[in-house]
Amino acid sequence: MCTRPYRLDLPKSTTIYEVECHGELLHTKHEVLQDAGYKPSDAKVISVEGNVADMDALCEILVEKHGLDPSLPTDWIAEGLFAYLKPLHHLQVLERARHFSGKDSRFIVTLVHPYCQQHVLHVLGVKLPWAELRPITDFITEMKHAGWSKNLQVLGDKDFMAMFQRTVTLPIFLVSAESNPTNPIT
Repeated sequence: MCTRPYRLDLPKSTTIYEVECHGELLHTKHEVLQDAGYKPSDAKVISVEGNVADMDALCEILVEKHGLDPSLPTDWIAEGLFAYLKPLHHLQVLERARHFSGKDSRFIVTLVHPYCQQHVLHVLGVKLPWAELRPITDFITEMKHAGWSKNLQVLGDKDFMAMFQRTVTLPIFLVSAESNPTNPIT
């Protein structure tokens, strides 16, 4: 679970929408962090119970009940999320996020390499509750199709090893891109 509002010095003008399909997890997270002495930054944090697999309904909730303004730049951060979504939902999430984002928005996602499921099963004897893991190139194609192609960057395990001077145990990719103003989703 994301702890950015507790770790980063974010300005008051920042609004963070934490989305979780089980709202009690967000409540528990906030209690644990506060009990440990962590306090949120000046950013406004809004906890939203919603299902990312139904992005149309989720975005309507964010706009109508929680004040998301689709005309403003939005940074969408999906850490680990897509490993749990069925591939048929990937493009829908990307397209709807693009539709509900203003100019200069960004989408940042962590993706797990497809062989990780078998690697974890072999090493730990545990089958993780991930949906079908797909090649990273398939996801990048979907990002581009959904209008997230400007300044597209992909960082892999070698990049992380160089940045943090340590071995990466599971190959994870960080993919980021800005909304492409010439390819708006309607």
